[in-house]
Amino acid sequence: MRLRVKRIGYKEMTVVVDLDTARTELEIVVARHPIRLEGVCTPSTAWAVELVADTVFAQDTTRVTMRVRDGVFEDVRTIRLRDWSTVGFAGERAGTYDIEVRAPGYRIWRRSGVRVTKNTCHVRTQTVHVRLIPMR
Repeated sequence: MRLRVKRIGYKEMTVVVDLDTARTELEIVVARHPIRLEGVCTPSTAWAVELVADTVFAQDTTRVTMRVRDGVFEDVRTIRLRDWSTVGFAGERAGTYDIEVRAPGYRIWRRSGVRVTKNTCHVRTQTVHVRLIPMR
């Protein structure tokens, strides 16, 4: 997308925005005076919640089940621990989520009340770090 910026007393400028990587809010600074363009929407989907593994599971083939709930809505993923770094849930869905992560041989990990809001284009992704603790 190309944007042409005109401001009285300043040279006209053209800005090229890559829609695949643009944030939902774009700020253009012309001669130290910011011009905010609210609601510059991208065609990408934003996850409501991203779960990030804070533990390295090098060769662990154990399956981990991650569950994200908001009322009757539920998004569940099951993957091998070694394949988990970041996993997204509830695409473009604002709400208040309860999260549960289970894997055999590890303590159950839970977090409640993760609040996700939305702007004019996308949800504001909440990144949650999960550290699974082995059972002894």
